[in-house]
Amino acid sequence: MKKLLLPAIIICCLLAVFGCFDKSADSKQAMFVSDQKNQAIVQPVDCGHGVYYFDATGKTFARSLSAFIEKHPELEMVDMEYDNNYFGFCVVFKEKAE
Repeated sequence: MKKLLLPAIIICCLLAVFGCFDKSADSKQAMFVSDQKNQAIVQPVDCGHGVYYFDATGKTFARSLSAFIEKHPELEMVDMEYDNNYFGFCVVFKEKAE
């Protein structure tokens, strides 16, 4: 587990630095949907290699992460890092060991 932590953090930082997350209005990739309680949920951007970007903070991020984990029981969270540049979270997942 410790061997995955440092590469996951490095990947998140590199993705943020090299502009994986273009925040212009025309290319906004995160999509807002509503859950059963009519509260906003953000669909994360799949940046590849198990890295997902959630363009949300606070309660919206918590609801979005919870919905994502419920939808993907085959994945387990490895690491999470707050993105100060765009006010969201990079979350790293891996396939669960059987």
